Amino acid sequence: MLPLVKEYNNINISGTKLLIVAGGFESRTLAWLNRLEESTMFDKAIICQYGPEKESRYPDALKLVKKHTKTLPINLKYNRFEPTAFESKLRKYFLNADEYDDIYVDITVMSKLLIMIIINELKKYKNKLHLIYSEPVKWGPSEQQYKEAMGKRKNGSAICLSSIGVGDIVRTPSLSSVVMQKNPVVLVAGLSFNEQIVNILVNDINPEKLFLINQGCQRDIWRENAIEEIHRNILDEYGYQKDVVSKFLLIEYDKVFEFLVKLYKKFWLTNRIILSPTGYKMHAISFAIMKILCPDIHIEYPTPESYLFEGYSCDEIKAIYELEFRNFEKCLSELYEQYKLGG
Repeated sequence: MLPLVKEYNNINISGTKLLIVAGGFESRTLAWLNRLEESTMFDKAIICQYGPEKESRYPDALKLVKKHTKTLPINLKYNRFEPTAFESKLRKYFLNADEYDDIYVDITVMSKLLIMIIINELKKYKNKLHLIYSEPVKWGPSEQQYKEAMGKRKNGSAICLSSIGVGDIVRTPSLSSVVMQKNPVVLVAGLSFNEQIVNILVNDINPEKLFLINQGCQRDIWRENAIEEIHRNILDEYGYQKDVVSKFLLIEYDKVFEFLVKLYKKFWLTNRIILSPTGYKMHAISFAIMKILCPDIHIEYPTPESYLFEGYSCDEIKAIYELEFRNFEKCLSELYEQYKLGG
């Protein structure tokens, strides 16, 4: 039922189109936009502008979006620590989403929570939804940077090699649930090079069971091992539990979805299920779909205080991927029936 991830080819210029992008700090912000050959192919565009933000490619993104859009782009401020206002405003713009034959969302530099908000607000969309992601040739940190950081580590001090700390655990009304609040918690979260993210989640939620998703990376196996090593204390603490860590590649969002379905069916009657999309951005798509299909799931997102800009990802792009849902609302309905998520 889920579409396969394919390499982006081109855009069919016929029909009405809406573009949604974000103005992040990475050069990848512009990767897909720079490959669009046709001008003024989009009827409208929404640019999500981060705040608070110290660095941004927003001016460059705005210039490119204007080039490809028939009308002036709509600017929506997205406060990473207080996203509820953004969620509410976005809902108003999506009231007439079906007037567009295609909606393109470039998730490349979006916050994982922002990705979930957008997908959730489009759950009634009946036409083609395209999700775009540009993968860099390499990410930071380098293996040498990781080894140097581990060498300086003292007395269990935290390692933060992709982002710094956690500003707050963020929730939004549409992604929240009060179901089963008094029951033991099952927490599912993604691993990264910022170990404080999972640590703060676990300390705040105190889950009965913990399931972690590692970032599979076949071209840099050391990253998989390093991420698990960084989280060794948490893994040891929950070591009594079988299969604490599962590993999925960047494009294996469909397998992540099936993994979440399996956990949901096992625990939904006895536990409160909390998902935290803190791993790959492509995997946040699976978390979003799962939340739509199972409203009793609760979403918590620990937002980093800031990101490490230098070497975060390189300018060279390995591939640009596209997910195309022919009729997003129908796809969701078919998934619900196929996986028998109604109990």
